[in-house]
Amino acid sequence: MKKLKQMKSIIGSKQILQLIKGQNKNQLHDRCPDVEASLMGQDIYGVRLSKDGPDVGSICCLVGHKQNNDYLGILTAGHIFNDHKGIRRLPYGIPIFHNGESYGHFHEHKYDNLVDLALIQLDKNYPYFSDLEKSLRPFPNIRPATHSDFEIGDEVIVVSKISSKRSAYVLEKNYTYQTSEVHKLQTIKVGSTSDEQTSKVVSDDGDSGGCVYLKKNTGEFYFVGMIVGDNRLRFTCVLPATTIIDFLQNNSYFVRL
Repeated sequence: MKKLKQMKSIIGSKQILQLIKGQNKNQLHDRCPDVEASLMGQDIYGVRLSKDGPDVGSICCLVGHKQNNDYLGILTAGHIFNDHKGIRRLPYGIPIFHNGESYGHFHEHKYDNLVDLALIQLDKNYPYFSDLEKSLRPFPNIRPATHSDFEIGDEVIVVSKISSKRSAYVLEKNYTYQTSEVHKLQTIKVGSTSDEQTSKVVSDDGDSGGCVYLKKNTGEFYFVGMIVGDNRLRFTCVLPATTIIDFLQNNSYFVRL
């Protein structure tokens, strides 16, 4: 009962009822049973473009605006709003849904050789706004990771809506992820094992935009980056936190960790 009360305080009674009615997150952790089930918002809320549609993307983190204290947004991958040619196909202002209710609207998009990201402004009238905000900031004193904060072979944690929470390992720090002749990103390559020959991809359709973080032996948490793609077989590509933060800061936004 105590555990149920703690869950309610984080994700809201409506979401808890859905978990109890068969949507058991533990079923999604067969790949890495050593990682406990997540109560992070990234594990619960996704990006849906219609009330009854599928989750086409995941949430990375909260975003604030330097000149607008009332603004609160979430960061996700930009390509989920693109057509097959890499061009934005959806208009700004479209609502984004969770469990049939709109919780915000799409309003910012950048997809080029530096970044692949989009912003969704949250609606403070959304009935579970407080739960959503709290669940997206689960760690005290988490900070952005630079390349010097982790090494090849280090274990990281990946959290997204479709594949839930799982372990991954850093395979390469500076990997050029190319989706077309004109779109190349410098990313961090991660996989299910520390050996790329045996590694498997740790993302699926709808996981783009998910959060990747690192927990050190000291107990410190580091924000590593955001899922932006994979090669469908051996590894997943992560846009580095430093790249994300630099872009946001240059456009009057900041990451709220």
